[in-house]
Amino acid sequence: MKKKAVFLDGNNLFYRSYFAIRDLTSNDGTPTNAIFGFLKTMIRIVDNEKPDYFAVCFDTKSKTYRSSILPSYKSNRPPTPDSLIIQTKLIREILSKINVS
Repeated sequence: MKKKAVFLDGNNLFYRSYFAIRDLTSNDGTPTNAIFGFLKTMIRIVDNEKPDYFAVCFDTKSKTYRSSILPSYKSNRPPTPDSLIIQTKLIREILSKINVS
């Protein structure tokens, strides 16, 4: 019997969720819009696909081979919003607690 693996592009989904859902915060004012959209989509994928293996992949903080091939890679991208940076640490903590690596 074949096994099914799903690998989720964490950066892409997190970034898209941030801009798709606006102004969602916790009671203490912590932004949660990207976390909410990310987890909602992730759960839907797991429920629909029922994978045997599941992982979320994030980009590294260091430069990749893409920058050496194309020095202008992501050079026109605006800086990451502070409210998205705050949520990045939180989503990694949540994924760790639910044993998603």
